[in-house]
Amino acid sequence: MAMGIPLINSIYDDSPLLGSYTLPLLIWHPMQLFIGSALAPHLMSYVVRNQESCNDTSIEIEDGGEDLQSEILESGN
Repeated sequence: MAMGIPLINSIYDDSPLLGSYTLPLLIWHPMQLFIGSALAPHLMSYVVRNQESCNDTSIEIEDGGEDLQSEILESGN
């Protein structure tokens, strides 16, 4: 949103429909945040469950998988 609103304002500066052009952005961004925060715990538990059954032992899950993303990035997988 920090980039989208000024960009829309600069493109459609004198348009009377400026509010209509920004409306999808103002709806989409909070919806992404809400859905993402609701899905994140479920996706993390899915990753942890499947990681335990995976044959690749180069990534160890510690602290219930809280640092899984940083471990994946460090190992290069």
